[in-house]
Amino acid sequence: MHEWRNSRVNLRALLRGVVGVSKTLTCVCAALTQTEAKIAALVTDGLTNREVATELGVGVKTVETHLAHVFRKLGISSRDELRPGIREKCRDA
Repeated sequence: MHEWRNSRVNLRALLRGVVGVSKTLTCVCAALTQTEAKIAALVTDGLTNREVATELGVGVKTVETHLAHVFRKLGISSRDELRPGIREKCRDA
């Protein structure tokens, strides 16, 4: 479990880079909006769409729409592919 927790922390750090903390991140993930990156981070933490909506104070349909945009931008089709999709396509330059 400890290894997974470290992975989650590293993924969150990567997503923070997507929204501007790291200026050196150059990949398809740079196209994610700040909201898309937040939703992706919460989903990779295991939250459901309803839990993400509650956390961000938005509707479930809004979460679904943003998540669909994330999937399209990363070229993936499911939540199971989200963590590996971000790792594969987002790297520091």
